[in-house]
Amino acid sequence: MALAVSALVLVALTKARMLLLRIAGEVEGAVRPGAPGAPERFIVVAPADGGPPWWELRLATAASDDVRLLAYRVEAPAAGPGVLVRREGGRFAPPDAPEPAGTPALAGVRTFRVRCFDGSEWKAAWTLPALPRVVELAVGVDDGAGGALELTTAVALPLAGAS
Repeated sequence: MALAVSALVLVALTKARMLLLRIAGEVEGAVRPGAPGAPERFIVVAPADGGPPWWELRLATAASDDVRLLAYRVEAPAAGPGVLVRREGGRFAPPDAPEPAGTPALAGVRTFRVRCFDGSEWKAAWTLPALPRVVELAVGVDDGAGGALELTTAVALPLAGAS
């Protein structure tokens, strides 16, 4: 039984790593607010006090051939780990268009944390009209024993200091 649980945890960690690298690439391609055609700023929403450790990330990214609007947030059942959901929309969607349907990106999420470095300190939330200098991303998956195994990476944004 322990071997089966270990195999499931290994699969979950592999999926978490692949997703973390995907999000890091999208963050690297973040469109600088104020750039022509940038319809949305880089936004990080910290969790509510006393709530689960699940941040929300919204950004416009040019990581692919076109600028896309992305959102990541954890949706949860009544209790236990949640599902990290990815939403993607085009930059030419009408302002009153409904939020795009989400695609489950990773199940068994215990933590999803995003911190931003402004050049002097780390911030748990980001609504400034500029890109942060560095973004730290962390995903923690259920370890099968009630805890979490966490993976973390940081992304330096090359346009953050550009004027």
